[in-house]
Amino acid sequence: EVGLSGEVRGVTMSEQRVAEAKKLGFKKCIVPKVCLAGVSHISGIEIVGVANIKATFRSVICNKGCFRICRSVPVPSYRMT
Repeated sequence: EVGLSGEVRGVTMSEQRVAEAKKLGFKKCIVPKVCLAGVSHISGIEIVGVANIKATFRSVICNKGCFRICRSVPVPSYRMT
């Protein structure tokens, strides 16, 4: 859940959500930073805690402007600083 100012809010059942993502074959899961402690013990999936939408984009976009999940897909002409 994202607030109007861009903050990423906590969610319920974060442990079950990450476990389901792992079961479905996801390699990386982005969770609200406030939920990180409850899911950090789950192994076999990279878990990234973010506090705001800017941090969320930084976790999926590399510094060359492409998605980390598919390095050949360019991102539109904006840069995150």
